Amino acid sequence: ILILQTGIVDFFEYLKGNKSTVSKLEINTQDEFKTMADEINHGIDDLKVSFENDKVVIKDVTTVVNEIIDGSLQDKITTSSNNKSIQELVEVINNMTTSLQQTINHCLSVLTSYQNNDYTVKTNIQCKGEIKELMSGIDKLGSNVTVMLTDNQATGDTLQTSSNSLLSKVDSLNVSSNKAAESLDKTVESIENITNTISSNTKNVAKISNYATELTGSTLRGQDMANDTTRAMDDISQEVNAINEAITVIDQIAFQTNILSLNAAVEAATAGESGKGFAVVAQEVRNLASRSAEAANEIKNLVESATNKTVNGKKITDDMISGYEDLSNTITKTLDLVSKIEETSRDQEEGIHQINDAISELDVQTKNNQEIATDTKIIAKETQNISNKIVSDTNSKKF
Repeated sequence: ILILQTGIVDFFEYLKGNKSTVSKLEINTQDEFKTMADEINHGIDDLKVSFENDKVVIKDVTTVVNEIIDGSLQDKITTSSNNKSIQELVEVINNMTTSLQQTINHCLSVLTSYQNNDYTVKTNIQCKGEIKELMSGIDKLGSNVTVMLTDNQATGDTLQTSSNSLLSKVDSLNVSSNKAAESLDKTVESIENITNTISSNTKNVAKISNYATELTGSTLRGQDMANDTTRAMDDISQEVNAINEAITVIDQIAFQTNILSLNAAVEAATAGESGKGFAVVAQEVRNLASRSAEAANEIKNLVESATNKTVNGKKITDDMISGYEDLSNTITKTLDLVSKIEETSRDQEEGIHQINDAISELDVQTKNNQEIATDTKIIAKETQNISNKIVSDTNSKKF
């Protein structure tokens, strides 16, 4: 009984895996215990063979499961067991790997289509749990890529249209900038000519102003000389009046002398022979008085003529003075006008210089615009190339 008890315990320890070997029961009696021992030993042999086979199967299962854990589904469990449960486990695991391999191969096929830019393929496999989520994720990936490609296509088309329009406008801008630069160069040349002309006019106006100033001085001197002439004419008129008075006295003396000579001639005639000499003297005195009267008359005529000429000269001098005054006023007005013209010319010259500065700055900006237009054209071409590449790349995909 003790041997039987010990053998059974060892056998169960072996079944539990606590012992690697099991020994048969050694009972040599010829009784029921011997019969029981033989039956147990026979069972031990059968179970030992089955158990060792099961360990091989379990080891094979462990290997395949570890391969699955590592990500490989190529291996299958090739061993079999007489244990129904273990064999069912083997078949379930093999079916699982086959199903997983089919599912994964299908997923790989879909992903390969995606890799080949065909996003029209779907998984379309009925499954549950995480595998279903995986399939759904792959389908969502295709849908999201399709949305992205659709957006890229629309963006590429828009970008292509915009880049073509931009390139056309940049070409127009480039042409306009070149024309503007050419026109600006011509404008600069014209403005420089105008500037030179205005500068020359300003200098000429300044010269005219100097000449007008000198003319004003000459006019004032002429006016002073005319005033001196008028005063001289007044002095001459006074002297002529004095001469007229002296001529009147001379004329009166000649008249009185003539009367006296006549009286003397009468007295001489009365005296007879003794008065002849006195009559001769009286005659000579009368002749002298007559010549004096004639000379006085001639001098009077000359003085009257001089007086008339003096009056006319004074009138002319007065007119000359009035003319000088008018000329002076006109020159003064002309000077004011010339001063205003000179000031305006300076303002114009300053304004032209400011215009020149503005045009120079505009010329620099125009050249900068030319460079910007050139750079923009390069960018527009690059953008057009990118848009064409986007459209071409999008059109090469199926979605």
